[in-house]
Amino acid sequence: MLLLLVLLLAGGYAGRVLFVGLRGSAPARALEQCSAVYEREAPAGPQPDPRRSAAALAHLQECTADVQQEMDVFVMAGAAVTLALGLFLMRLLPLLLARRAGPLVPAPPGWSDPAAEAARELGLRRAPEVLRGGLRLREAFAYAHHGRARIVLPPGAAGLPPEQRLALIRHETAHVAAGDITLAWLTRGVLWAVLAVLAVPLLQDLVSALLSAGGAPLLSSLPGLLPGLVWEMFSSPFYLDYGLRAVLLLGTAAVVAAALLRRREYEADLRSVHGRSPGALQALLTYRADSSVRWWRRPFALHPSPARRLAAVRRPDLVLRSSVTGTAAVGLLVGMFLPALAAALPQGPHRLLPWGDQLHTAAVPAGLALAAAWGVPLWTGVLAGRAADRPPGTRRLLLALPAGLLLGLLAQLWATGLIRTTGPFGLWSTLVTVPVAVAGAAGCSIVLAGLWAGGRPAGRRTRWDPLVAAAVNLALFTGAFWAGLDTALHFHIFGDSPAGGGWTVWWNGYNAAAMFTGRETEIAAALAVLAFLAWRWSVRTAPGDASTAPGCGLGGAFLPVAVVPAVCGAAVGAMAARWALPAAERAGGSGPADNLLDLWVVTSAGVACLVTLVLLTGSAGLATAIAAAPPACLLVSLAVWVRHLAAWSQPWGALYALSVRPLSLLALILLTVGLPLASLSARRGPVRRTVALRVAPALSLVIAASLTAIVQRSPELAFAYLNALDDG
Repeated sequence: MLLLLVLLLAGGYAGRVLFVGLRGSAPARALEQCSAVYEREAPAGPQPDPRRSAAALAHLQECTADVQQEMDVFVMAGAAVTLALGLFLMRLLPLLLARRAGPLVPAPPGWSDPAAEAARELGLRRAPEVLRGGLRLREAFAYAHHGRARIVLPPGAAGLPPEQRLALIRHETAHVAAGDITLAWLTRGVLWAVLAVLAVPLLQDLVSALLSAGGAPLLSSLPGLLPGLVWEMFSSPFYLDYGLRAVLLLGTAAVVAAALLRRREYEADLRSVHGRSPGALQALLTYRADSSVRWWRRPFALHPSPARRLAAVRRPDLVLRSSVTGTAAVGLLVGMFLPALAAALPQGPHRLLPWGDQLHTAAVPAGLALAAAWGVPLWTGVLAGRAADRPPGTRRLLLALPAGLLLGLLAQLWATGLIRTTGPFGLWSTLVTVPVAVAGAAGCSIVLAGLWAGGRPAGRRTRWDPLVAAAVNLALFTGAFWAGLDTALHFHIFGDSPAGGGWTVWWNGYNAAAMFTGRETEIAAALAVLAFLAWRWSVRTAPGDASTAPGCGLGGAFLPVAVVPAVCGAAVGAMAARWALPAAERAGGSGPADNLLDLWVVTSAGVACLVTLVLLTGSAGLATAIAAAPPACLLVSLAVWVRHLAAWSQPWGALYALSVRPLSLLALILLTVGLPLASLSARRGPVRRTVALRVAPALSLVIAASLTAIVQRSPELAFAYLNALDDG
């Protein structure tokens, strides 16, 4: 589905390019006029009037609504034409293949009964029709004709032993039962449809160039005109970029589609032998000659080699677990999907959701795509016992996902002609912030998966597992996309400000993206829920868990004795340093700087818990810190609020800000460092109770006090954000 969505959005972009080609420069002039009006109406100065800013933005959206709506119609039309043409080709392509494999005749007696039996066991209401193809056919295949599935066998299948015939029939029937016929032919149909739709803007521009060359040319003169016009078209920067990206998109889609179809072959083999002896299928795969394929054709092969299929039947965990190439492919597709969807979604008055803009709206389905395509299979593998405490190749998986995402952001088709704009996907910082945040979310997902599976015997699963995995990964990856996009935008904003420059741009942008975007409430609530789930899963113990024995040390998954001292030590260290050390002086007085400084001090308590628990237990401490760091922040928030209770003009609003904004900043820090922390090696052996009781509070106290002192005593850190605002 993710691959199909990327291809449909590519068709939508072709519709957008066609809109620009048909309308010419009129939409661009209209947008420039609207932007000029906005520049005149938008307030200036370091502290603009919020109501005037909102009115100017609303006027801009109203001014550009007509052009944007017309462009959206072309985008939707391009995607709709791609889908319609893909559905047509889905019906046409298998018929062409069947005709080429013909003549098709009913299979000899003895083939229909095994097909009926296999259909009944695999849950099909109607048995597929079994046919025999011509001499040119080497591989069996299945397709649908007039609503009924058909299995076409090569002539050589007649010489197989009876048990191998049944294995072959069950394999093809498993494809039908799993819906692979629709999946395979729809993917191929949409892929060819995108190729045709992407060529439409080129043909339109070519026809316009021919007509502008002096009237409608005669057919006899076309051979002399076409080479020069084609060279002139593709030598232009736009169409050169467009052509290269289109070729890259189609090649990537072909490789990913072939990999998906090869994986369906493995799953059809396993489905066909489920509950039965795999001996007949193994004999069939062993009997077949393992044809050698050139290395450059292997990525495009639609069927895996018999040797690979035989290995998958013998050891399914070696093939079906999360792979590095599969993880990179998912990241690549999401990297292409997110910018395209953000550009295709309606803006302004016609936007789909009332909160956020199209960027944050697109982050939700992108997060859902990563949750479904990567998170849920990973959690399923952990629960099935294929990956115990740390899945094999965890570091490679954590690196493959952001690497694929980075390539997708670079190669996505919607960047054509938009590279020099000020949009978030035209900023180089997006190429850093979004992959880093997604990698951090993936690291948190891996450790939470181990925590969720730690309280039960290996292989035991419940009906709630897919739902829990999808919900947790959706929250993690949606938050990662929000955090990455907001951080990149704020880096750009503070970099262009008069006070921008040096490392303070990063400091200002980082803090503003975490605490002053208007979405900190949702992010803080999501972190609080994850902290509660991590605590709840941590206190569960499997039956007969050795860590519950008297006198035993503390396991790496959770430290019930160490967490409370670590939280208390971090809170005491942060508050002691905040109130014992005077803050650095700022030119013009502190003013609201003290309140802003308190937010950073509150966050330092959570960071101290995070560092302490990871140092004690390794990567397993990341799951522990997700449960422990938010309570440490809230404890310091309450203490700061009580200390200044008499000075607050709006005490409940101050409590809300002190509780929510530090948690949002802590969530951003967690996403930033999630990759290296999850890549650490877990501690071997338990941590003794005496060590945990002594080391945890002292270590967290020292770390929290040090972080607070550094921020509080450094004018550049403590007041950089306010200085940037004061300087415009």
